[in-house]
Amino acid sequence: MVQALQSATRPQITVDGQVHDALARDLLWLQIDDDIHGLKRLSAAFVGVGPLDGARDEGPRWLDGAVLDFGSELQVAMGPGDARQRLFEGRVSALEPADGPGPR
Repeated sequence: MVQALQSATRPQITVDGQVHDALARDLLWLQIDDDIHGLKRLSAAFVGVGPLDGARDEGPRWLDGAVLDFGSELQVAMGPGDARQRLFEGRVSALEPADGPGPR
């Protein structure tokens, strides 16, 4: 069996069963907490302003509910394609615009 010399460190983000490469592109940081009771919590920050499809100017992204919305099913996986591991699976329960550089 041939083993890959390189691996993917970019997460794959899936929302409601659809992979969204633009979310992974705009990801600033990602934190997954797992407590002793087996509960997981995901916190992430994305670039909030950028080019909009078909528009000349930049505008706000990700808070319009088109991709991320309350109750959306969210999955995060990492690793090379054939050995990708799911690190998180849950539902969106909070969305918040932020103006700081890192986790709260």
